[in-house]
Amino acid sequence: MQIKWCQLIIIPLISTALAGCATVDNTTQKAENLVTRSHATKQTKKDYKSTNPNTVGVNVNPNKAFKKIGKVYVNRYNVWGIKRQTAVIYDLMQKQAAHIGGNAIIHVQKNRHIAIGTIIRYKPTEVV
Repeated sequence: MQIKWCQLIIIPLISTALAGCATVDNTTQKAENLVTRSHATKQTKKDYKSTNPNTVGVNVNPNKAFKKIGKVYVNRYNVWGIKRQTAVIYDLMQKQAAHIGGNAIIHVQKNRHIAIGTIIRYKPTEVV
């Protein structure tokens, strides 16, 4: 594997950025996002309690009422430029969706560089 000149510059910059974030709130999440090249954006004003990433479904067909609460973005290549397997991409999506309280990810689309999905949260079941 041949190292590109931009990787020689970018990797030290990322290391410096991670060290510089050490005193910021949510450091762990921000640092992880930088390293994993993934993030979720919330599209609702309401805050939800984080969910368990292992229970977040990916590319599911929801069978109950839900609302869209955000988008998840995962780069298809890792920091070193190596293409990620679909399972790794889905795992990162689950972690990001769980962080903002998602129950599932629908409408996953991929282009050459990024995978994008819509994060949903199931509506509470009404008691009759």
